[in-house]
Amino acid sequence: MSTVKPESRQNLSHVRNHDQCSDDKACLQIRSLFSGMPRELRERARLVVLQAWIDDSGKEGKAQSPVYVLAGFSAQKDIWEDFADEWQDELRQSPRLRYLKASDAYNLEGEFGYDKGTNTVSEWVRVHGRGNTSARDARLSRFVKIIAKHLAPDPRESYGLTWMLSHREYEDIIQRMKSVKTATVKDLQEIEQHIRNPYYLSFQRILKDELLLRAAQNMYRRTSEKTEILFDEGIDNPVNLEKAFREFVEVVRMDNPDWVDFLQNKTPEYRDDKCNPPLQAADLLAWHIRKMCLEISRGATTYDDPIWLELHENSGIKYYDYRYEAKDWDRILTRVRVNILRTLGLWIPPER
Repeated sequence: MSTVKPESRQNLSHVRNHDQCSDDKACLQIRSLFSGMPRELRERARLVVLQAWIDDSGKEGKAQSPVYVLAGFSAQKDIWEDFADEWQDELRQSPRLRYLKASDAYNLEGEFGYDKGTNTVSEWVRVHGRGNTSARDARLSRFVKIIAKHLAPDPRESYGLTWMLSHREYEDIIQRMKSVKTATVKDLQEIEQHIRNPYYLSFQRILKDELLLRAAQNMYRRTSEKTEILFDEGIDNPVNLEKAFREFVEVVRMDNPDWVDFLQNKTPEYRDDKCNPPLQAADLLAWHIRKMCLEISRGATTYDDPIWLELHENSGIKYYDYRYEAKDWDRILTRVRVNILRTLGLWIPPER
């Protein structure tokens, strides 16, 4: 994932240096997100952790990935607290890891190779030697078992969320929208402003469906369950993300105003994934989705990485996998026009 320049993260005073993270009690980081809530709401609070790979590095002709990806997990706070403590305990096992990052593990660098910060080989290399993929897979499997242990037992309470969009289809649909004969200049400007932002697209689908699940559960249980959406602070373009998140909240407010009450945060909340075990789990999921799509784009017919199979196919975790189709794009174009009329002060009935 691209590194965010320090000046773009000046408002993140709550983010700590990762060198200080491993000694903290992991679940305290989760509790702090809900510290201002009444106990009744705090006990039923839910945390959604998301990792993204949304930038230009994956476009056709470049190396990384042929898709935009947003992926992560949703679970109640108490599930994440137990998860975080067990994850942190696993990090402390020999060879000790300060954090888990999938790109380090699979490229055998950082915590699994050479530590550029200290100019020394990592503890991992001192124990297992260089290039030991068998030991790496065995260690990753232990982390996956922790994910499955805490997120698989009840699919109503915890599950995975994945969203992907092909770069090629993305560019094709942009051109198709621009060629619509009835499109106005304002339409085209809105397409550039909104549709060109993949976060806008992903939020309108994955997060709106997350709130739909909350609405259904809360109606059934007659309870109010707040949801905190948490992102990695190194997410590719925070300006795009923050704008898309605000617009997502406004779309929800216009269509289903009661749903806004299910959101604990109305602006993006960030944490350093090196300090946050749930975000590390989301990173492992997002990395494998990108890798799977890259292999398929190169002609592979299957993706049988053992960690992926254990995490996604055989873990028992329920996954909501989203992929944009033609009908989604039609709704997006409609939404663009609705937003135009709204800015002009015209009232539009909510979509049903």
